[in-house]
Amino acid sequence: MGVIHGVFPDGRVVSKVEVFRQAYALVGLGWLLAPTRWPGLRWLTNVFYEWFARNRVALGRWFGGPDCAAGTCQVGQNKSGGHKPSL
Repeated sequence: MGVIHGVFPDGRVVSKVEVFRQAYALVGLGWLLAPTRWPGLRWLTNVFYEWFARNRVALGRWFGGPDCAAGTCQVGQNKSGGHKPSL
C-alpha cells in the first residue's frame, strides 16, 4: 500500500505518478497528466502521491469508505441502509 508500481511486458518497472502517466498515455489520455512531467510539478505530484499513498486508508474512512485499519475491511451499513461489500 506504500507505493504503486507498474511493470511493462519487457520487465521495466515504474512507480508513483509515472504509473498513471503511462496508463493514461496507453488509453489516449496522456495529455491530462502531461503537465506532471514538468520539473517542479513532477516533484510536487510525486510528493503528494507519497503522502496520499501513506494515508489512503484513513482518507477512505473520512470519505465513507470501509474501515480497513486493522488489516481487514469490515462490512458496515452504507447511507442507503444496505451493506457495503467487504474487501
